[in-house]
Amino acid sequence: MKSSGLPHEGVLFVHAHPDDETISTGGSIATLAQQGVEVSVLTCTRGERGEVIPPELVHLEGDGPALAAHREGELADALRALGVPRHLYLGAAGARAEGLPERRYEDSGMVEGPDGLPHLVPDASPGCLCLADFEEVVADMVAAINSTGATSVVSYDERGGYGHPDHVLAHRATREAAGRAGVGFLEVVEDSAQLERWVSDPEAHDAPDDVMLLDVTPVLDAKVDALRAHATQVTVIEREGEPVSFALSNGRVRPVATMEGLRLVDAAAGAPESGDPEPETRTSRVASSLVSLIIGLLIGVLLTINHQHRVTLGEVTIPIGLIVSLLVVGALLVGMRLVFESRLIALSTAVGVAGATALLSQQGPGGSVLVPGNVEGFVWAYAPLLISVVVLAWPKLPTRGGDRMGVQPRQEGSSL
Repeated sequence: MKSSGLPHEGVLFVHAHPDDETISTGGSIATLAQQGVEVSVLTCTRGERGEVIPPELVHLEGDGPALAAHREGELADALRALGVPRHLYLGAAGARAEGLPERRYEDSGMVEGPDGLPHLVPDASPGCLCLADFEEVVADMVAAINSTGATSVVSYDERGGYGHPDHVLAHRATREAAGRAGVGFLEVVEDSAQLERWVSDPEAHDAPDDVMLLDVTPVLDAKVDALRAHATQVTVIEREGEPVSFALSNGRVRPVATMEGLRLVDAAAGAPESGDPEPETRTSRVASSLVSLIIGLLIGVLLTINHQHRVTLGEVTIPIGLIVSLLVVGALLVGMRLVFESRLIALSTAVGVAGATALLSQQGPGGSVLVPGNVEGFVWAYAPLLISVVVLAWPKLPTRGGDRMGVQPRQEGSSL
């Protein structure tokens, strides 16, 4: 199973209606919560337009406020079963842009169009999610990301799973908000058949590197309990000797998934790209500094020995040794600044060069001096120090390939 890429800090799951969080990602939520990940769930609406299954509750259908209040309770029970410590409603406290009064985004509803695809209902409420100002929705989602401290956000794919207008809007707004907040965006892999192929025959159907597969069997009981909590929307079916299954209001029975998948679409801003080095630790910085110091010492010794070399062309004497030595020092220090983020590496190299020069400027046992008191010796004694000061004091130098955004472009392909 590919699970090493799973986020291990704060994860915010964004869903359109109560029950979506359990049906699409209940196992992922419970798994991450059990691993100690800071899991939060953001629900965009309260599912005011949902169809109601139990006969004893059917009176709630069509009564938006009453159904919303009931589904709030169902959602609270489901999140408790999944082990979610924090839940937000879009537009409410913790998920509302600063300076704006709190609001409720209502369920937009869905109807099958002549083309057989889901469409917004003709009588959609003016306060529904799909008719809200897109920038307002995104700003509220950014506020939710910031208030929860999430470093990764999970929501639907670009088709919105099965295509509900609220799901499609949630995908667009969540991905935009994640980009603005500089956090990673992952989409739910909804295709159960594809998940099964990846799991059953990984050699023939190996999951792409950007897909994370989660075996949610260990938390299946929690997922089933959460499904059962959404009684107005979900019927849990348990038959002896058969896998647990469930049905929605359309009556179609399907098994409760024991495998869930998340696809990384956009990496967090500043995250290392594939092939880039991981962030340095204190130990690696110390080791790099010591190596740079040794390199500086060795090069300083070599250049000090050769800086007095001259070449005569006709009547002109060229201090070729000094020129080459200064060019090498400059190129070395500039290179260190370009390759490494920290000035510490370049400083260590400069100290090594200066130390070698100072050491070899002393009179030897036999009275020999490698840095005599002539013009070349004077320039060599002080010019490397001047070069070091200039290079170290220079503003941050551009890295190879320009500034990298860290947010990787979405790779186009078939949506699941």
